Amino acid sequence: MGGAMIVADTAKVGMKRATFIENAADKAGGALALLGSSILTVSTAFFQANRADLGGAMYSTALARPTAVATVFLANIATNGGAIMAADGSAPLLEQCELTMNRASRGGAMYADDTARPKLVGCQIKQNFAAMDGGAVFAAFDSSPDFEECHFVDNNSNLGDVFYISAGAQQTIKFTQCSVYPHPKTFNEPLMAEAGFPEQVHVW
Repeated sequence: MGGAMIVADTAKVGMKRATFIENAADKAGGALALLGSSILTVSTAFFQANRADLGGAMYSTALARPTAVATVFLANIATNGGAIMAADGSAPLLEQCELTMNRASRGGAMYADDTARPKLVGCQIKQNFAAMDGGAVFAAFDSSPDFEECHFVDNNSNLGDVFYISAGAQQTIKFTQCSVYPHPKTFNEPLMAEAGFPEQVHVW
């Protein structure tokens, strides 16, 4: 876990202009794993070609609160969450980040699970791929992803090129002033849900 670094318990870590390339973890967080109530802030960082089963570049769980600003996640690979996996109530915040050409079975760029509350603001989410579901994002088990002024470009998957919502989930999902390209014929094409869209999906 945490191919390059583990941030645990109540630790607080800040990094600027850090580079994480070709790190690997057997289970979670190819480059970084955040556990407990840890806090991590990275700015102008670069994550490329990191690998793990969960969260190719970064994995956060419990009450961990990672923040990434002006950071690039490029060509990371995982089973779930090509670049990032957020689980168990963790609350990642990404501002002005790029998530590009990441790959996974589910959630090409991000996988949100178990009441996680990821928020992305002003991010470019481009050319990510999921072999199964959620070319850009896969949301499961009461997670609450929130996207503001994000641009989804050329993401691809077997089901839900942009977003996939798992069955039985009761997520609150928000899209505020976001764009999707290529422009879908209907809103449901890039967004797929196993049991229909829950009422908590909000689009502004």
